[in-house]
Amino acid sequence: MPTKTVINRIGKVNFFAVLPSGFLLCLILFIAFQKIVDNEQSLGILWEQFADLANKPGIIILTLFTSYILGSMIQVNSVYFTEYLTSHKLFRKDTFPFPHMLTSHLACLNKHSKATKHDPEKTPDISDLRKDELIVTFNYWKDVLSMECPEAFDYYQSYEAQTRYYAGIYFTSLIGLLGGISLVIRAGMLFYYPGFILLVTSFVLLLAFGAQFQHVRQKEVKVLLYHYIAYLQR
Repeated sequence: MPTKTVINRIGKVNFFAVLPSGFLLCLILFIAFQKIVDNEQSLGILWEQFADLANKPGIIILTLFTSYILGSMIQVNSVYFTEYLTSHKLFRKDTFPFPHMLTSHLACLNKHSKATKHDPEKTPDISDLRKDELIVTFNYWKDVLSMECPEAFDYYQSYEAQTRYYAGIYFTSLIGLLGGISLVIRAGMLFYYPGFILLVTSFVLLLAFGAQFQHVRQKEVKVLLYHYIAYLQR
């Protein structure tokens, strides 16, 4: 695999999947820690302190490093955690790896093979696979592309990184929501400004990213399917 391709892929994964969620968690922890140390500080003073730290190169490097570490820790299980919380059967019947969607797309492509100019005999048949077997197959498709078509795999990983980004922000927002609730409870008033702002902001992010997560996950799966089919046609 070309060195440039590896570096580009690592850059995308780190930026989209690791740093944003890690930095958000850093900010949440900074607010929570400062309020625990001095409960009388206003949100404006907290922001001034944070802005002052941002003017120090050493602190910036430390913040980026800490964000990377925290973001990497978040990524360990955030996708599975977010998948579990956003794919309840009451709301969605087709969950990762979306067997009904994949079957539908395969049927459509094979039905209109004259338009796509592909050989239906060279498309995967997943009709008899259980969900756990399809997950294994999905991972196999990824491994094949990573070995045989690094450019296609690099393109797919940009969508995978987007999935991890949404999952990381969702997971971190849940932590922020719990932190906001704890600050409000500690202050003994609902509209305690820093805690209330953290609570509301985290709740909005939780809803926004949670509502879109399954859609982003579906795009990732579709991209892998199409690229694997294209590989089989060679």
